[in-house]
Amino acid sequence: MTPDSDGRAVFTAGWTIDSTRSLFEYNGSMEGATAYLEIVPAQRYALAILANRERCVPQVLPIAREVRRLVRSD
Repeated sequence: MTPDSDGRAVFTAGWTIDSTRSLFEYNGSMEGATAYLEIVPAQRYALAILANRERCVPQVLPIAREVRRLVRSD
């Protein structure tokens, strides 16, 4: 969350880019919701996980890792 010029809270989306794995990732939460998005263009793979619960990114990450493992094992 970043304040605007009037001091009001503004939500922003920040992407994490992991060049070693060619992975684009976003995770975050706001009141009542959590989102996780992972994109690997070279593998034509994308994963989106949404939860109706705020601040649960730590609980979502193991799910994302397991899905990634299952997809790569095909």
